[in-house]
Amino acid sequence: MTIIYSGGLPTSVSLSSQIYSWSPDAAIQYGSSQRYGWDTDTGEGISLHPDDVWASQPALRTVVRVLSRNYARVGLHVFERNNDDRIRVRGSALDLLSKNPSTKATAFKYGNALITDLCLWDRAASILTYDETNKWQLTRWPPRNWYFIRDGLDQPTAIIDMFGNEHSLDRIVWFDGYPTSAASPMETLKSVLIDMGESQAAKRDLWKGRARIPGVIERPASAPQWSPKARDNFRKTWSQYAAAGNNTGKTPILEDDMTYKPTGMITPEAAQQLESYKFNISEIASFYSLPPAFAGLMESTNYSNLVEFKSMLHGEVLGTWYEEVEQTYNAQIVPVVAPGEDLFVEHNVAAMMRMSFELQAKILAQATGAPNMTRNEARQVMNLPAKDGADDLVEPINIVRPD
Repeated sequence: MTIIYSGGLPTSVSLSSQIYSWSPDAAIQYGSSQRYGWDTDTGEGISLHPDDVWASQPALRTVVRVLSRNYARVGLHVFERNNDDRIRVRGSALDLLSKNPSTKATAFKYGNALITDLCLWDRAASILTYDETNKWQLTRWPPRNWYFIRDGLDQPTAIIDMFGNEHSLDRIVWFDGYPTSAASPMETLKSVLIDMGESQAAKRDLWKGRARIPGVIERPASAPQWSPKARDNFRKTWSQYAAAGNNTGKTPILEDDMTYKPTGMITPEAAQQLESYKFNISEIASFYSLPPAFAGLMESTNYSNLVEFKSMLHGEVLGTWYEEVEQTYNAQIVPVVAPGEDLFVEHNVAAMMRMSFELQAKILAQATGAPNMTRNEARQVMNLPAKDGADDLVEPINIVRPD
């Protein structure tokens, strides 16, 4: 792989494959790395390391996936400024980079990983390279493998990798959240994640006992005295029954007038497990400014407000990500990939905000007072081949054009 340094000349370097297979535990040897989330035991047996949270917390994963995958659907377009106008630029090096960031990651995969990194780590970085095929590429640098060096004003000045090597920011495309000593956004969500972890553990314990009502076995004082062997045999037999397995659905037989008395238990309804789970999802969704309906809480939604939710998703919610990525690209990538050209990138948000085809056709017909598509244009929408003589608008005979 080739990296372009500040001198502008291609310099061939070898990027160790360990950077993508390295264990997060290896970073603990670097003292500064601990403040970025590598030493994250909560003391309650729940890890706040973003990789562990991603693997163990389905609610957070649901919310982040909604954000990252919906962001990744929106493509980046390249434009050139021409006085007060803008011209779409196709086929340029910048356009090819935005459509295909690297040979190993499509634009969708790269965008998905970028927003996931920002959600979990509040920082992200990619290595900007120029390969042997004369193409620019962006290679994601997993946040677990590096951390920023900052100056007295908290501005990033370099990156330290997990081997202790320092890297200049010259040809690294980087995203930095609010500079703080907190490990990651997972630290802010600590109480919610611990609550969800304990709730999951309680639910597992409930079903591990096959949801049986807990209780005690009472043996009357008048019953014959047990020998140690008889007592051990009973304990063993009851333990086998309580462990289910082949005994599932069977009824134990109690001898010597023994009785089973329930001691009472907190039911899932009494513990409000479902309500607690919904509340935690809502808390995580709110943390990322996502309407809870997108995370599966659909009780108060209908078709009309779902349409508004769609506008909100690509407006207030993802709009901040669009702005951050566009500004970063225009400041860090455009001057390198297209020096001297007045180019800029912009997300094609309009494509996501379009109405349904039926509603568009109805509104345009009402606005123009006449058909607005030729038959061949309609066939193109249906992926059908064009027909001869179908390139003209067919106007109803009751439409009178003004003189």
